[in-house]
Amino acid sequence: SHSHHEHRDHSSSDSGVKLYLSNLGSSISERKIKEEFERFGDVIDYSLKRKSGKSTNYFGYVVMKNRADAEEAKRYIGKQ
Repeated sequence: SHSHHEHRDHSSSDSGVKLYLSNLGSSISERKIKEEFERFGDVIDYSLKRKSGKSTNYFGYVVMKNRADAEEAKRYIGKQ
């Protein structure tokens, strides 16, 4: 059973799984994101950006090394 939602490009499977984050609030920081996601597994890349104009609205992404870890992290952020 192979689910086809969200992942269009399979070429990136060996370079980690990217989770997109949005509406993170003003108290978030890159260090905080890294710490949060490292509880689930290896974080190989992450980015945090501020939406122009809305200084308190951050968005970004985290790249997890393992898909299983990413799925678990995704479930966690879905509950937030």
